[in-house]
Amino acid sequence: MLILASAFIGLPVISLTWERKVAEIEDIIMEPKNGELLGFELKKKLFSPPLFLASSDIEEVTKEAIFIRQSDAVVEKKEIPRLAEALQKKIKFKNLKVITESQKTVGRLEDLLIDLPSKLTLKYYVKGFFESRIIPKELVVKITPKAMVVQDEVLDGKIELAAHGAA
Repeated sequence: MLILASAFIGLPVISLTWERKVAEIEDIIMEPKNGELLGFELKKKLFSPPLFLASSDIEEVTKEAIFIRQSDAVVEKKEIPRLAEALQKKIKFKNLKVITESQKTVGRLEDLLIDLPSKLTLKYYVKGFFESRIIPKELVVKITPKAMVVQDEVLDGKIELAAHGAA
């Protein structure tokens, strides 16, 4: 199953054991080195620490919800070391600047296409000033807190263009 990262935002997290909503997705957390979906930041409740869900604890994903076995999968970040490590890098994928290796601006990262079985990002949706592009993961050189760097060939006209504003 392929899903856009933006489709996760706002989804309820439902415990199969308790048959009720235990949280709601606020943001996705990715491993910048390989584009792996590590987990999710959950909406905070007033006066409580931020809570997280590891992608490995997901039992099922539908268009309406994310299902987990038990509510104890919702934890603080220190209980998920890989997720905590990724958060320390302070990379926010939404609206991240996208540039080529030669420092030419491509646009801003708008969305990610994720393959759920492997939890890997397959494509990056980038919105430029005049046109939008769909960039395959193979053309991504690196991702830093300031920018996603892609190969120069992204701008040579051989890359898939998306309808403007579409992701």
